[in-house]
Amino acid sequence: MIRPVAALLAPLLATLALTVTPPAGAMPERGTEHSSELAPSRVPTASRGAARISESDSFEVEITRVRPAVLPSKGRITLSGTITNATDEALTGLNVHPLSSYAPLTTTTEIAAAAAADPEITFGGQRLLDPGVLDNSIERLDAGSTATWQVRIPVEELEISGGEGVYVFGVQVLSDDADGGRDDIADGRSRTFVPKVLAGHKPTRTSVVVPVRSPVKRAADGQIEELTTWHTSLDDGGRLDNVLTLLREAEIPVTALVDPAVLTAVRQVAAGNPARDITPTLPDGDAGAEDGADDETDATAEPDGSSTGQGTVSAQSERADNWLTEMLDVLRVREVLSLPYGDLDVAAASHHLPSLIETATNRSAEVMDAFDLAGDSAVVPPDGLLPSSALAALGDTTVLLSTGAVPADGERTAAPPASVQLNGVDVLLHDDVTSGADPADPVNPVSVRQRILAEAAVRALEDGNDPLVVSLPALIDPGTSAGAMLRGLDVPFVRGVPLSALDQPDAPDVTAAEPDLTYTDDQAREELSAALFSALEDAITSGAVLDDLLPLNDTIGTQVLTDLLPEVSVHNRAEQVSGLARVRSTGAWVTSKLGLVEISAPSFVILSSESGPFSLTVRNGLDQPVAFAIRAETAREVAITAPQTIELDAQASRNLTLNARAANLGVHQVDLIATTVDGAPLGASDEINIRSNAVSKVIWVVLGVGVGILFIAITIRLVRRIRRRRGSVA
Repeated sequence: MIRPVAALLAPLLATLALTVTPPAGAMPERGTEHSSELAPSRVPTASRGAARISESDSFEVEITRVRPAVLPSKGRITLSGTITNATDEALTGLNVHPLSSYAPLTTTTEIAAAAAADPEITFGGQRLLDPGVLDNSIERLDAGSTATWQVRIPVEELEISGGEGVYVFGVQVLSDDADGGRDDIADGRSRTFVPKVLAGHKPTRTSVVVPVRSPVKRAADGQIEELTTWHTSLDDGGRLDNVLTLLREAEIPVTALVDPAVLTAVRQVAAGNPARDITPTLPDGDAGAEDGADDETDATAEPDGSSTGQGTVSAQSERADNWLTEMLDVLRVREVLSLPYGDLDVAAASHHLPSLIETATNRSAEVMDAFDLAGDSAVVPPDGLLPSSALAALGDTTVLLSTGAVPADGERTAAPPASVQLNGVDVLLHDDVTSGADPADPVNPVSVRQRILAEAAVRALEDGNDPLVVSLPALIDPGTSAGAMLRGLDVPFVRGVPLSALDQPDAPDVTAAEPDLTYTDDQAREELSAALFSALEDAITSGAVLDDLLPLNDTIGTQVLTDLLPEVSVHNRAEQVSGLARVRSTGAWVTSKLGLVEISAPSFVILSSESGPFSLTVRNGLDQPVAFAIRAETAREVAITAPQTIELDAQASRNLTLNARAANLGVHQVDLIATTVDGAPLGASDEINIRSNAVSKVIWVVLGVGVGILFIAITIRLVRRIRRRRGSVA
C-alpha cells in the first residue's frame, strides 16, 4: 500500500518526506540509519570527487564502477570504488557492506527527490552482512590515504521486490573504533541508481548535450590571463582534457555545445599566448581586399614550434595544440551547437544591448567557419533560465532551457515534454538529471550515467515514452574516468539521438496558458550590469575606428571585438568589477594607439583676402602606416578645404597646406579634428583662429552705390553751375 501512496504524494515531495517501508521480514537491521526519505531536487554543481557527508563521518566513499549498469535477471552485480580516510588518525578493520532499496522508484519525480535525499537514507534497504558479499580486505587505512574496494552481490541474494523501475544501490563502511570495538553506525557511505527494465518496452530517445565552455579573460594587450589554469585544464587529467575524452569515447550520439571563444583561446595558448598587435594583415597596396581574409590572425595562427612574440612555444603550448587538433577532429563527427561568442550573458544583453546578441552569434559563425566546423547557433544558459524578453530577441536560434523555466500547469505528466512553443518560439527543454543518487558526489561520471539510465528507464515504463534531454553542467569536470559517464548507455531501453532529432514541430503551445518564462527578480539582479555593456560598446567602437585607421590591417577591429566579448560572459556574473576593469583597460589600449596620430596647427592665421592657405603638421607615432582625414568644425562663415585622404608612413610626420575661405571680416575659431576616412573621430584635434581681412560683396555694392550717387550729385552741381553762369552773362 505504501508505493501507491508514494506515487500520489509525489507532487508534495518538495516539502514533505515520505517513508517507504519494506514488508515484514525485510526491515533493515538496527543501526543502518533511516529507512527512506525523499527530498526536493537540486541543481548539481560542476565539482567532482566524493565529499565527506558530515563531520561525524570518517570516510569519503566514491562509487567508480557499476557492472553491469542495469540489474540483470540473474548472475551478480558488482560495485567498485574508493575509500579515503578523512580523519587525522589511522583506522582499522574496514568493512564495506552493500545494500539496496526494497522497492523501485517508478517516476521522474521520485528519482529527482531520491537524488537529493539525505545521504543517510537507505530507502527501505538493509545492510548485507554475508561475508561473501561484503569487502573486508582493508585492514588498515592511514590518515588521508585512499584504498579501493569492490563488492559482488548475487542477484538472488538481493532483498528487493523484483519489480521494474529504479533501485537505489549503495555501500556503507564500518570500522573499528580507537578501542578496537565496533558499533552499527556507518562511518561513510555512497549510493547510486541501478534500473531494472524487462524486454519489450519502447526505448527512450535520449539526447545528451556535452558543453565545451570555459571563462576566457584577457589583459589589455589581448594576452590570456591565468595561463597556468589553461595549461592545467588542457593537460592530461585536466578539466577540458576530460571533456574531450567524454566526447571522444561516448558510445551514443551526443551533441557538443561549443563556445568558439574556447577554441580561439586554446589556439592562442598553443601559439605561445601572443599579445594583440597591429601588424599588417594585407599586402602593401591591397588595403581594399575583401574582409574576412584571415579574421583570426595572431590569436589563431598555427604554432610551428618557432619563436613567437612571447618566446619559444613551450611543451604546454604543444599540448594545447594537440588538444585543439583532437577536439576539432571529434567535433567534425559530432552534432555541434555553437553558443554566442564568449558565452554571452544573453539575459543581460537583451536588457542592455540587444544588438550584441546578433553580433556575438555572427562572430561565432565566423570562427566556426574558420575552424572548418559546422554547427547551428544555440542559447543554453547554465542555469536553464531566460527572461521572456531575451527569448523574443533570439530569432532563428536553438533554445535549450530547463523544464523549470516553463511554469508547470495541472496537466503536466510525470515526465515533462522535451519541447514547447513559447510566444511562437520553439524551445527544447532539458531535465536537471545530471546529478547521481549521491548528493556528496553529484557529478561522479558513473553516478551521472546511472542517473541517465534511471531517467530513461522510468520513461520507457510509461505509455507516452517521452524523450529525455540531458544537458551536462556548463563547467563540468567529468574526471579522469570521463569515458565512463556515457559508456554503458547502449542498453535496449535507451536510444541515443542527437538533439536535432528531438525537434518536434507539433510541440505543445503554452503561450496562452503561460506567456512568461520563470525568471525571478533575484535572477535578474545576478545579470551583468548596464555599465559593463556601455563600456564594452565604447571599446568595440574604438576598435573599429583603429581598424579604419590602418590601411594594411583589416582585422584589428575584429580582434578587439573577439577579445572583449568574453568579458560579458555569463560566467563573469560573480566578478563584474574585474570584468569592467578589463574592458576599460582594453579600451584604453585602443585609445592609446589612436592617440599616436596627432595634428598641430598654428594658433592664429591672418588671411589677406577672403581666402588663403595655411599650414599644419600631422604626425604618425604608430609603427604602421595610417590613412586618415581632417574635418573642420566652425561657423558657416568659414570653409576649410583639406585633402580627402592623408597617408603617413610609420613614425612619419608631414606638413600639410589647407585652404581657408571666409565670408566675413573678423576672427573665426576653427576646430581641426583628425578622423578616419569615413569620418569617425580619432581623438586628435587642434584649435586655430583665422582673421579675415576680406571685404564682403555687400560692402562693395554699398560703396558702388555711394560712388554712383556721388558722381550723380557732382554732375547735377556742375549742370546747375553752368546754368547760373549762362544766366548771369545774359
